[in-house]
Amino acid sequence: MADDEKEITVVMTGSCFDDSLDFISERVAAQTGIEGIIDCHKRLRLVHGICVPPDGKPFSHGWVEEDGDCWLIALIDGTLSVCLVPRAAFYEKLRIQESTAYTLNEVSDHNERTGHYGPWEERYWNLCKGAKAGEMPKSALRNQS
Repeated sequence: MADDEKEITVVMTGSCFDDSLDFISERVAAQTGIEGIIDCHKRLRLVHGICVPPDGKPFSHGWVEEDGDCWLIALIDGTLSVCLVPRAAFYEKLRIQESTAYTLNEVSDHNERTGHYGPWEERYWNLCKGAKAGEMPKSALRNQS
């Protein structure tokens, strides 16, 4: 590392599903016309996935993708920050093993149906910190009919 480079500390927030949906909501709300809202619907995807860190203990994570890049929402040197990261680097660094991307319409449907920000798939829910396998809220389960 060069003398003028500083090592930074990046820590996940522990509220990635909420953070990601809030980020999308803020982006859509900031639009001043229908064209901007339509553009958000075309370009933004909410993604839930499974990461496997070097310790080998998988965990679920939520993030936003836009035009081939990923928005990292994390504590950087203790400050909540949002950074755009190339998708390949993001997936490599977080060791993404599986993911599901949702359109904004799908996000709205899942959020309204469940009353929470996700994850909405049981395989992701079971890997959330503090979640107990098989105890996903009934409201979050997909309607099987």
